Amino acid sequence: MSMIIRDAKLSDYKSLCQIFALCNQLHCNLRPDYYREVNPIISRKDFILAVIAQNFESGRNRVTLKLAESEGSIVGAAFAVSVSRRPLGWSIHTKEACIDNIVVLPRYRRQGVGRSLLDAVQDWAKASGHEYLFGKIVDSNTESKAFFSDAGLRTCS
Repeated sequence: MSMIIRDAKLSDYKSLCQIFALCNQLHCNLRPDYYREVNPIISRKDFILAVIAQNFESGRNRVTLKLAESEGSIVGAAFAVSVSRRPLGWSIHTKEACIDNIVVLPRYRRQGVGRSLLDAVQDWAKASGHEYLFGKIVDSNTESKAFFSDAGLRTCS
C-alpha cells in the first residue's frame, strides 16, 4: 500500500469528521457511561483554528493534526496537543504533548498506518521541544492498549 503522512489542510474537514466519528463511536461503545456521541466531531471553526495553528511557526508546538492518505483517500488520522504545566504542578515535565486520538479505518489496520501516524506525532513532539508524550486510553480499549504496547510505549497508571 502506498501511503503518505501529512498535515491536515482545510479541505480535509469532511473526511476528518468521518474518520474521527468512528473513533467516537468506538469510545461510546466501550464506555457508554463516560462518552457521548458528538456531532459534529469537531466544529468547522475549531478545525480551522487547529489547521492554522499547525501551519504557523508560533503554533507549531501547540497542536498537530496528521493524516494518513492512500490513493487520494484519508485512511487514518492523529491529533495531539501541547500541555504546559506549572512548575509546581503534578508533573515533573514542563512541556508535555498529549495524543488525543489515533484512528485508522478498519480495512487499513495492521498495515502500518497507525504506527506511521504515531511516529509522525512523536517526531512533532520531539521537534517542538516536548519533554514527554502521553495519551489516555480507556482500560477496556484492548486494541489501543495492544497497539501502544507493541509500539514500545508503557502504561503509567
